[in-house]
Amino acid sequence: MNSNQRGNRMNSNPNPIVLKAPRLSDECIGTVRLTPEAEKVVRRLRAKTNLPIRQIVSEIIVQAETSLILSCQMWMRTFVASCLRWLLSRHRR
Repeated sequence: MNSNQRGNRMNSNPNPIVLKAPRLSDECIGTVRLTPEAEKVVRRLRAKTNLPIRQIVSEIIVQAETSLILSCQMWMRTFVASCLRWLLSRHRR
């Protein structure tokens, strides 16, 4: 995906993620390793907003929770449907 496609995808999102002003808490509960592409995105957001990386990633995760769950459910339905098709094709032989 090039930067134009990424920009178009971001502009067409009806529910954008909002990065809020810094909080006073330094609480951190764990460590997550990002993919190189995700790291580039987070660093670009850091440069644009001057917010801490921890806050940027936390806000994205919290605000995207519903969408992530829906995506997982859609993936699971697709996976189950594929498995059923495969089983039916094996049964017909």
